[in-house]
Amino acid sequence: MRERKKLATRTALISTARKLFAEKGYENTTLEEICENVEIHITTFFSYFKSKEELAFAHTIENLQRFRDKVAHRPKNVDVTKFWWQFVNEFSLQARTEESALMTSMDSVPALRSRYSSIVREYEEILSHALAEESGVDPVTDLYSRLKAATMLSLLVTGARWYLDVFGEVEVGVDSIRFTQMIMNRFPVRSVIESAQRSFEKAVRNKMKRRRLAKPLSRHRKPAR
Repeated sequence: MRERKKLATRTALISTARKLFAEKGYENTTLEEICENVEIHITTFFSYFKSKEELAFAHTIENLQRFRDKVAHRPKNVDVTKFWWQFVNEFSLQARTEESALMTSMDSVPALRSRYSSIVREYEEILSHALAEESGVDPVTDLYSRLKAATMLSLLVTGARWYLDVFGEVEVGVDSIRFTQMIMNRFPVRSVIESAQRSFEKAVRNKMKRRRLAKPLSRHRKPAR
């Protein structure tokens, strides 16, 4: 009974906030106003959400947690990339609708932009880690997984932003997903990235070695008269 009441309050906070954000704008809506409409004290609010930004992106954050859990327990015959597209298609519509309502406010509200960026970074880290684990490589040092995850996320976010700038609204259908998949089909294979990574690492190590060798000489060099 208690859990059901808590869920009802949480749902009411989310729906009330979305309604007020749409009517008055994000910045013109206060937490006090939201709480008054839901008939709870503002101190109670913080038992449900850490901040106004957390409330604004409630569904987006729920989807993030859902992805974290589901990608870790996905069927063995489903690779990470395929699972990602399934997840985006099946679970993200509600969250992306939420994001589209706030995207026009992000440019003028640094706190919103910052929270959204942190959500995207978390998605990127989860996806990168899963891609590396799938390939049996170290998630920390594997550049391919990081680049692929960053590209997949960036394409979705940038595509939505472009659609808003050009057409005045945020596209939440499958078109942007198809566009992203089309671009990702041209993404380099792992061997190409790994070869480039080895060359880059070798160049960096040689540069660092030259620096180390040069330091003792500079310390013992006598100043010119």
